[in-house]
Amino acid sequence: MFLKQPSAAETLTETEERVIEVLKEGPHSLYYLTQRLDTEANFLDLQRLVNLGVIARISVTPTDILHAKGIYTQWNREAALKGVEILAQRMGVSRDVFIELAIEKIVNELCYTCLQSLVSYEGQDIRLKDDPAVMYLIDKALSAADDYKFDCSYKLKMPIIGIGAPVSAWLPEVAAKLNTDLVIPDHAEVANAVGAATGKIMETVKVLIKPGEKDGTYLVHAPWERKYFEDLQEAIDYALEDGKKHASLAAQKAGAKDFELVVNHEDVYVKGTLDDEDKVYIESRIEITAVGRPEWHREEKKEKFFVDLANC
Repeated sequence: MFLKQPSAAETLTETEERVIEVLKEGPHSLYYLTQRLDTEANFLDLQRLVNLGVIARISVTPTDILHAKGIYTQWNREAALKGVEILAQRMGVSRDVFIELAIEKIVNELCYTCLQSLVSYEGQDIRLKDDPAVMYLIDKALSAADDYKFDCSYKLKMPIIGIGAPVSAWLPEVAAKLNTDLVIPDHAEVANAVGAATGKIMETVKVLIKPGEKDGTYLVHAPWERKYFEDLQEAIDYALEDGKKHASLAAQKAGAKDFELVVNHEDVYVKGTLDDEDKVYIESRIEITAVGRPEWHREEKKEKFFVDLANC
């Protein structure tokens, strides 16, 4: 884990605050965090901090496997080899064996993703991996073995279109296992950059609080109203609560199914004329952003099936 940016969330749990303090020292493993926080890995839920963009996970990725294999070496191959060697030692196998096992696992996971997406596309509320009987047959189709008494196979009725830099390394075998055609369009390696820019819904609401025209009053300036309060904290609480409602409503109207609310709140003061402790209130700036993924709406007709390798 490593710290991406200071938290902009309105409130954090005590554990989340402690995690952030530890990661300010530099990147650390999950094991190290559990030792520092005196807890178990199963009790250390960091997903909310990841969703908020406060921290990020570091791990061996499919691209690291390609680097270790020598297929794709655009980045740091030495780091990839080191990570692979650590995981191979934990499994008690050689580096080469681990790489081959990892490649088969990654290809099969991509196949599972394709099959699951098509099941959902057909309107079936079925989770393939939740059914051992289904997975028994799928695994037979994806990883044939000499000791199997029978084999299975699948055939997709539409081609796969791959986008992302490493699709040429992964998707030919995926297409072969699913018995379908593979199309890799021109400039597929940069398609994810476009997707990253357009694949999230972000709706931001800004509210400004300033002293009112009468002494001891405060005016909330929001896009939907202006409202006076006689107490600053009451004005702030109102702005935060109402701002969250409007940001949530905007995200839902934009098509976001699951979203996080990120809150930035800053009170601005200037030094008074009497002494350093005398401060004059200027304004409060509140910004609330709803960030989420759009809900996938199935179209009535689709001719091709897209695989975004980065999101599988």
